[in-house]
Amino acid sequence: SAQIADEISRTGGTFRVQGGRNTLLINVEMLKENLPFALELSADVLMNPAFDAGELDNVKRLVKFQIDRMMRDAGGATSVRFNKLIYGDHPYAHMPIGTAESVDRVGPEDLRAFVARFAAPDNCVVGVVGDLSAAELKAALEKAFAGFKPAGVKLPEVPEVVKLEKGTKDDVTDPTKQMGVAMIGFQTV
Repeated sequence: SAQIADEISRTGGTFRVQGGRNTLLINVEMLKENLPFALELSADVLMNPAFDAGELDNVKRLVKFQIDRMMRDAGGATSVRFNKLIYGDHPYAHMPIGTAESVDRVGPEDLRAFVARFAAPDNCVVGVVGDLSAAELKAALEKAFAGFKPAGVKLPEVPEVVKLEKGTKDDVTDPTKQMGVAMIGFQTV
């Protein structure tokens, strides 16, 4: 939100929340003197997620623009086809950013439910680098996250990746692309 961005900019730090194929991550970079503020902000975002509908609509427009741009790019379009060839029906075949249709289906309540389901201390790892002792970090975390309670997180079952039995290739001719892309890859999961 704009309020969080303003608070962060006053400290000269950065604050990002990001999701990937298998993770939800808060990344905070600040001076040591601002650690209590950074952890309090992180705790507030996790325990009281707002997901304002107007701001979410803006983010959804931006994400759909990124998806469109990626699909118009020869490398992006090739990457999408490549993942489908490597992973078939497995969730890894899908783009982490989603599709325009999946982005349209997500609303504030969906995001709040997602955070409530997965963002809990029994499903959390904390990594810190900097001039900070383990005791200092522990005390700061316990204070900022005092209300953060275990939720008995149950991770979803993920199907195994089906091993490729033989190599495969996919040739696509697209006269709208000015550049050609070749990808050669291997399953590693």
